[in-house]
Amino acid sequence: MIDRIPLGAPMGMPVPSAGGPSETKPAGTRTFGEMLKDAINQAEATQQRADQEAMKLVSGEAENLHDVVIAAEEASLMLTLAVQMRNRAVEAYQELMRTQI
Repeated sequence: MIDRIPLGAPMGMPVPSAGGPSETKPAGTRTFGEMLKDAINQAEATQQRADQEAMKLVSGEAENLHDVVIAAEEASLMLTLAVQMRNRAVEAYQELMRTQI
């Protein structure tokens, strides 16, 4: 891939990919952005489920208290994971910005 980068190319110019213009991704693979979006959607769904379980508890519709507590703990863990992922991404970005060329 390095040998395909033109040495005289000005900064900001697109760099050709290793596979050329007809490059396609293999079936069943997802990009980082897609995986991140799925994780955020899953965290949001978990939070909504915990909210629904809490509303059932308040209204007296909940059959088991432990289901409500489990849903709330799952939502808490998903939020903690999302915050840690964000912190790691910010740290990686900051490290890249400190890199001297």
